[in-house]
Amino acid sequence: MTLAVRYLSARTLDTAPAPSAPPGPGEVELAPAYVGICGTDLHIFHGDMDARVAAPAVLGHEMSGRVVRVGPDRERQMVERPRLRELRRVRQKLNEHDQGGKVSRRRTVAPQQ
Repeated sequence: MTLAVRYLSARTLDTAPAPSAPPGPGEVELAPAYVGICGTDLHIFHGDMDARVAAPAVLGHEMSGRVVRVGPDRERQMVERPRLRELRRVRQKLNEHDQGGKVSRRRTVAPQQ
């Protein structure tokens, strides 16, 4: 099972299961190798941005990994690096899922343990 680390409130994180679905058109599934945090993530963790971030929220966008599956329309294309826009969309979907919204496609956000 894959777990996602979620921000709950100032200096409070937890983990929750992160279900996944096969990638759809225009999507890829990544197996993260390394995940980092940036200065904004630290501000969020310290509670400095609660007015802008709805909890629970999955933080982070600094990552690298390998493509493990591609969507139906990507089979004939060489996929080496997902675009930052795609990673932001994944993070947005994770946050929608954590806030009770319906998410049709979920990607791996943390290495499997």
